[in-house]
Amino acid sequence: MNADDGTVPGFDPAWAPRTPDTTPPHADHGRASDDGPDAVDGRGRWRLSRRVMLVLTVLAVTAGGMGVGLAGLQHKASVDHGLLVQACEQDAQAMDTARTDLRRTVTRLDEDLDAATLTQADATLAKRWRTLKIIPQPPVVDCDAGRDTAGLRDATTKAHAAAAGYRSRRRDAEQVARKAVTTLDAYRHQEAVARLRRHLEEASEVSATARTGGLHDPYTLTRLDDTMDAAARLLGSTRPDPDEVEDVDGTLTGLTGQVESDPGYPREDMAH
Repeated sequence: MNADDGTVPGFDPAWAPRTPDTTPPHADHGRASDDGPDAVDGRGRWRLSRRVMLVLTVLAVTAGGMGVGLAGLQHKASVDHGLLVQACEQDAQAMDTARTDLRRTVTRLDEDLDAATLTQADATLAKRWRTLKIIPQPPVVDCDAGRDTAGLRDATTKAHAAAAGYRSRRRDAEQVARKAVTTLDAYRHQEAVARLRRHLEEASEVSATARTGGLHDPYTLTRLDDTMDAAARLLGSTRPDPDEVEDVDGTLTGLTGQVESDPGYPREDMAH
């Protein structure tokens, strides 16, 4: 039933049906929402979040890369340090070996050299050999792993230089020793020839004296004369054999002594 004012009971005249909003969400791209002109719509917030995540990802990757790079550098530095320690130890061992070889070489060579005779033969060469016989002390080489790179490099350099010095000194010692042996051989040969010549003169005097008396063993005088002839031929050669010089000289001096000791050999006391 209608009310007196002609309206339907329960009906709100201010009410009016509204058409449903069929506009798709976020249809107003970039437009401000009802919250005001400074508000950001859903699409804007999504873009901002995406940019923030991208920046954070880049920072994370960069930081990770720097961490890996630093770790790699630290590992390389550790490896390089270890190699430097190893190189230092190897050079130190090489230095000790070179010094030992030098000492053994000098000792062996010195056994074949007569220092006194060498001084008579060649004083300068003898002095050179005496100098080479002195084995220099090795430098202090510290290859401790706790040392820094500069210290290890310095130790390696010192060890390497010392080893090279010992090897060079060994070569010098061998060269000087060879020259000394040659010098000694020549000097001894000259001395042997001079000695044979002197003994030949003495034998000639003994032989001449023996002929003025009556030896009990005249065969000894004959042997002495034959040996004197051999000595004269040997001394007249251009390059007398050293061994032959020694043999003839030994025989000559022996026969000379036998003739002089013969009871029939004339003596000055008997002449008076």
